[in-house]
Amino acid sequence: MRSVLEQRDPDWRLTVVDDGYPDGSVPGWFAGLGDDRVRYHRNETNLGAHLSVAAGARSVGCDQAAHVFGEGINHASNGRRPPAHAQPHYRPA
Repeated sequence: MRSVLEQRDPDWRLTVVDDGYPDGSVPGWFAGLGDDRVRYHRNETNLGAHLSVAAGARSVGCDQAAHVFGEGINHASNGRRPPAHAQPHYRPA
């Protein structure tokens, strides 16, 4: 998560969907960040990876999104917007 928090573009949000990780300290870790850009949601029951990813995608609320898996490391510029000249041709996933 630290690599996501270090993104250079200031206009981003992170939604974390916890599918029942057994360590009870996880919700407190995210709350302790004190970062309004980060939303943490813990599923009431284990839904499995596919349904958890779908739940996260439904909650994005914007026109551009990227999926970061638990072990993923992101370069600090991955979250940047495409250059202005490329935006008319950019198709977000």
